Amino acid sequence: MKISKKLVIAPMILCMATSTAVYAEGNKIPIGQAVPISAPIMESVVDYITYKGIIKEVNIGENHFSIWVEGTEEGQISESIIFYVSDDVVLLDDSSRDFVSKNNLKEGMSISVYYGKDTIMALSMPPRMNPDVIVVNSNEDFGSVKVSKFDNELLSADRNLKLNVSDETVIVDEKGNTVDSKDIYDKDLIVFYTITTRSIPAQTPPEKIIVMDKEPMGRAGEVETIEEETALEKIVLKEVTLNVNTYKNNKNVTMIPLAKVAKALDYTVRWNGKEQSVELSRGPQWTRVVIGQDNYSFARMLIKLGTAPEIREGTTYVPFEFIKEVLKADAEILDNGQMNIKY
Repeated sequence: MKISKKLVIAPMILCMATSTAVYAEGNKIPIGQAVPISAPIMESVVDYITYKGIIKEVNIGENHFSIWVEGTEEGQISESIIFYVSDDVVLLDDSSRDFVSKNNLKEGMSISVYYGKDTIMALSMPPRMNPDVIVVNSNEDFGSVKVSKFDNELLSADRNLKLNVSDETVIVDEKGNTVDSKDIYDKDLIVFYTITTRSIPAQTPPEKIIVMDKEPMGRAGEVETIEEETALEKIVLKEVTLNVNTYKNNKNVTMIPLAKVAKALDYTVRWNGKEQSVELSRGPQWTRVVIGQDNYSFARMLIKLGTAPEIREGTTYVPFEFIKEVLKADAEILDNGQMNIKY
């Protein structure tokens, strides 16, 4: 058995070594002699998440600036997200690779938003969060952007990209000041590049690097989080009070009339008699419930409330928690039996 393993492993090593050399030569990347990556094998980590979309709305308030972005790629965390654009967000243009002002952000623009994987997301509808980097996609053919922490060998956290920095690489900080190439190791970087080898990991001679000089993963900190929560309160669009007929089911769960509540929150309600289901939609927001099934959804995430929708006297009822967990609104039932909802 030991001989068999050696016979298998040797050709694999030879194949990997020769294929890497061929690909590098085929792309004609002046990377010089290949530098072996000596770091131990580690599990890849995605430290920044990319959200691609179109700016649907720009909201400028007294103490905040936000953009409502509708996603353009499948599999993203939500169909749309509201991003708060504070002074700490790095704003760039992919064509010029230069900094831009948030006043340049306009409806209809295609952008790529990068945020740390541990960034706090407000579970409103749509979700809200503070990003780290926003890149305006003004040129589809410009190349690529990578936002990540790069280690002491300039290998990205997901271990998919290694940087081969040259004298031609432009390196600056978030204020545009020149940074020495020796000061980019073990740092969070924004990297603009156009060509890579087909090796594993891919290697690239970056054209421009921006050193992120503030804490990643949300960049908010405790004080700014409080400020953003204040901004969230100011964006409450409506507060409604309505008379509703509620009841407690056999599990002692308070049930509320779905259609009446949803319509009060400006949702369009569609009943499908064949499937025994109800669809709610408001702009890009959509959810569906099926009678007898404890399956609810928010931003493509399955939610269990412990109680399925029920039909009573021709009306569909859902648990009271549906308002908070699925519609992402705040609600309370008042002493007089009325329901107050903020969203």
